[in-house]
Amino acid sequence: TFRLESIHLNEHIDKKLIGVEKVSDKNNGLLNERELEENIASKNVYLLRLDQNKVLYQKQPQKEISIASLTKIMTTLVAIEQLDEIHEPVTVSSEMFSKLYEENLSVAGFLPNESVRAIDLLYGVMLPSGADTALALAQHLAGSEDNFVKLMNDKAKTLNMNHTSFSNVTGNDQAKHYSTAEDIVFLTPLNYRKLTVLPVQN
Repeated sequence: TFRLESIHLNEHIDKKLIGVEKVSDKNNGLLNERELEENIASKNVYLLRLDQNKVLYQKQPQKEISIASLTKIMTTLVAIEQLDEIHEPVTVSSEMFSKLYEENLSVAGFLPNESVRAIDLLYGVMLPSGADTALALAQHLAGSEDNFVKLMNDKAKTLNMNHTSFSNVTGNDQAKHYSTAEDIVFLTPLNYRKLTVLPVQN
């Protein structure tokens, strides 16, 4: 098994430097624009070529929409930044389970009052998209979900995600919880230029 040792978000993509180009048949084997239109069913698309900072295709990229469990990408990033030690113990509060059941949220399967490592909760957020693990981390690191959401919105501002607003850590659909296809590109960890994930065997 492996644990997440460190993540360095040293530099993110500068939106001001991004250009737009048409996708051609000769564009390194990529589908051309007509083929993209035929094959992409999504109403909101932002296709970015990272090595050249070029937008290859877009469709309503700045329309504010519900982002569901994509929310947990931000939940994970903020949690990693707030954790002092990824193996520190976290108690899964029994009080949050009524919220999980009432809102019919997905869970990773941890039990009320169970003591687990923070790293296991991170995996629970990222892999099975567990709302229980997202809430447990939020309560442990910020004292409450509302306090953690403030950290998420602060992070969004630093990343110039100007069309993004979070109101929970799970992605549950709410009026003031939204983002855009373009903003999500700049949130996704794989799209940071200098993202270092160092796995170290336990």
